[in-house]
Amino acid sequence: MTFVAMLPNRNLLFFFLLWLYPFLGNAQEIGQVEPEDNTAEEVVRAIVSAIEDGSSRRIAHHFGSNVDLYLPRAEGTFSRSQSEIIFKDFFAHCKPKSFMISYQGTSMDGTLFVIGMLSTESGQSYRGYLLLKNVAGSLVLQRIRFD
Repeated sequence: MTFVAMLPNRNLLFFFLLWLYPFLGNAQEIGQVEPEDNTAEEVVRAIVSAIEDGSSRRIAHHFGSNVDLYLPRAEGTFSRSQSEIIFKDFFAHCKPKSFMISYQGTSMDGTLFVIGMLSTESGQSYRGYLLLKNVAGSLVLQRIRFD
């Protein structure tokens, strides 16, 4: 005898699982970047806001599956989750005060780049370089450099 056959009301179980099914589908998508209809300007504004707030979680929302990082304490290509941890450490040691964009443009292949200056609460300044690529209809951060 199976477990389901032992249950007193199999129809109730069936309807409960049917009701639960849409919620289970969303559990697989947590942490994945979904295509958004945001303009490049809105995406850049959201990234700059995340940097200024020192929010590694919000900036990680814009990461691709892998990110090239060039930070004072870490260099290399890292996964999205590793990059978020590295940024959390970076923001803990260099609390951002502001990020001022000095130049922004698009390359011949459609890649968006942003150059700016990150000022920290301790008075340090870092030249910042952000590279965003269009992946499946969304702009994702491909490379970040602060030096």
